[in-house]
Amino acid sequence: MDTWPAALRTTLRIVLGTKHPVFLFWGAQAVCFYNDAYSRSLGPEQHPSMLGADARQAWSEIWHRVGPQLDHVMAGRGATWQENQWVPFTRDGRLHEMYWTCSCAPVDDDTAPAGALAVSVRPGARPRLRARRS
Repeated sequence: MDTWPAALRTTLRIVLGTKHPVFLFWGAQAVCFYNDAYSRSLGPEQHPSMLGADARQAWSEIWHRVGPQLDHVMAGRGATWQENQWVPFTRDGRLHEMYWTCSCAPVDDDTAPAGALAVSVRPGARPRLRARRS
């Protein structure tokens, strides 16, 4: 860890210090880091094996949803915001219907994005449609 970039060490201190579910993708391989609060959303199929894994492999079943957000951030186009995004998640041997609200923001190492920090609102039930008032 002594050889890791300062931006990575600082961001990991923030990730590990918060009680909010937070995920960090780092470097060209999008290495996965996350905190205890986020780990509770993962089942034994993903935690702890996802720690330190290449995100494209770890998230293969949902990469078509996660990948474009990460690509956007890593290309230097700024943060993303997804509200009540449907993400099917396998946990404890069965598929769960989960909805996440998440922002993915760049973590710069000197002048360019070297990682992406994903801050999520815990998954909830299917969003309810609000009746429109006339």
